[in-house]
Amino acid sequence: MAISRKLFRLFKFFNEYATIQKTLKGDAAPADKYLAVLTRLAFFFYWVFDNLGVLVKVKFIKSLELAPTVRRANSFWLLGLILTIIGGIRSLLKLAVEGKELKLKSKEMDETSYKEKAAKIKATRTTAILTLIKAFGDTTTASQGLGYPKQFLGVDFNDGIVGVGGFTSAAINCYQQYPK
Repeated sequence: MAISRKLFRLFKFFNEYATIQKTLKGDAAPADKYLAVLTRLAFFFYWVFDNLGVLVKVKFIKSLELAPTVRRANSFWLLGLILTIIGGIRSLLKLAVEGKELKLKSKEMDETSYKEKAAKIKATRTTAILTLIKAFGDTTTASQGLGYPKQFLGVDFNDGIVGVGGFTSAAINCYQQYPK
């Protein structure tokens, strides 16, 4: 069952490639652009190795070993999540500055314009917070796959902790995909 679900994720790295191309053409600040590209590259390689792991498991590819392939996939997944967390924190810091600047300018602005800009900042902040929570939820699964909890904390995460992390991430993702 788990493998059949993963078969639908084959070639998902093409989506990451398209996102990288789009990001490189965007007009974001260089630091933000390259952080976004590095994040997407990490997820690109995650999907490549995840797909290879699936193909090894179904015995389509016989020249690779499953364990090292899955470990590489989990390493890139965790790297992508860490970069996502860094990007989310940067975004929240920028939004805090924007909010403060908006409050200082509020006396010079009409009320409608102020409310629109404040609502935009609030919506962007909410999205950044949800993205951070999703990334932290997924780090439980990725780090468990690499054995980091046992290595650094002395105990493995139990299935409940990993399940709550994954469920939280999936629930937020569903919420964000649901039409407003």
